[in-house]
Amino acid sequence: MKTMTLIIAISLVSNSDGFAQKPEWVDNPGAYAAEYFVSVGIAKDKKVDKAREKAEKKALKGIEKVLKSKYKDKEIKEAKPSIRTEAFWQDPANGYYFCLSLLPREAIDKNYAAKKKFEKAKASALDATDNLNMQFKDDVIIINVDED
Repeated sequence: MKTMTLIIAISLVSNSDGFAQKPEWVDNPGAYAAEYFVSVGIAKDKKVDKAREKAEKKALKGIEKVLKSKYKDKEIKEAKPSIRTEAFWQDPANGYYFCLSLLPREAIDKNYAAKKKFEKAKASALDATDNLNMQFKDDVIIINVDED
């Protein structure tokens, strides 16, 4: 009876979508690359906590390695607090543990931050222009938006 119950429980869990479904970021971490520096750490250990810790360390080292080619050590050190561990996943088939770490580009890349701020200001100005033009259909309104 216990064996039958165990078999039924295992079959129910293995048929559920959440058990073995691999998150999209495992195979395609580049989906985050537009706004983040991305790294995926992969580790395996008999203890889940150790595997998770190893995977997180590897992900952090991966981001640092990517940054070292472009930024100074001081800038990397200042940006480290902005790195966040976004997700964890363990592959039930082979026991590998995956960790996704992200660093927002604006945390280290000042040009990126300025460009993003400019795009936001430009979008706000264009929205304001549209609203004014709807209110005053006969008048012409000109708004100039520059990087300053």
